[in-house]
Amino acid sequence: MKNNLYKFTNEELKHINDLSCEIKNAMNNSDKGQIVKILTRIQIDDDKIQKVLLKIDA
Repeated sequence: MKNNLYKFTNEELKHINDLSCEIKNAMNNSDKGQIVKILTRIQIDDDKIQKVLLKIDA
């Protein structure tokens, strides 16, 4: 089985960490509009965005 894990740079990891903090805050405040705005800023392919959306919906 092929390993398709993406290797993030330190800069990308910082960006992801910042986004995850923003998403957590928006979720704690039940601010769906803010969550949508944050997700539209994520510049990763559709497949990964779908996985993020599915986790948030769960």
